[in-house]
Amino acid sequence: MRSALPGEPDARRTVSPGVEEFLYYNDRTGRLGKLPFVGKKLDEAAYETITITLEGDLVTSCVFRSYDAR
Repeated sequence: MRSALPGEPDARRTVSPGVEEFLYYNDRTGRLGKLPFVGKKLDEAAYETITITLEGDLVTSCVFRSYDAR
């Protein structure tokens, strides 16, 4: 069976026997954030997470969240 998970998670935890959560985290930088010297001051901090819940080999939940500095 081939895995459909997006690589090694940034964090994982056991919720209960046979149930695990995998957390994937991604910093998000806008166009201004890539400018040298001033990018970090002009671009707001933002990040995204994906939480995947597994019961055995079955994905029972997948939640995407996006956060910004506002």
